[in-house]
Amino acid sequence: MKSITLTVTFLMLMFVSMAQNPDKMLGKWAFEENSKSIIEVYLAKDGMYYGKVVTANEEKLKVGHLVFQKCKYEVSSASLKGIIKPTDTAKEMNVTISLDSDGKLKAVAKKFFMSKTLLFSKVN
Repeated sequence: MKSITLTVTFLMLMFVSMAQNPDKMLGKWAFEENSKSIIEVYLAKDGMYYGKVVTANEEKLKVGHLVFQKCKYEVSSASLKGIIKPTDTAKEMNVTISLDSDGKLKAVAKKFFMSKTLLFSKVN
């Protein structure tokens, strides 16, 4: 019985330590649709995560625009949850940002019944 308890405790600690690593989402990411447009995801002084455009290869993207705003890390889902604000519209949508199994940054934007998934590849 004691070994089962230790095993379960070890597995829970291992899962929590893996889930609490939002640092893997930090850095520069290229849009899959347009690999020459790059956003940088960073942790701000207010403790929230943001994503801003650092390189734009389209007219509708503007360097310095905050695409991801006020994102908080949620341990239970190992994801960032906040707001996405596309540059071509004044609308805001809820966004969930996570890493997929291929190591790509996956942002799922939702507004009412509509959703859009954006994928980003890590820039070295």
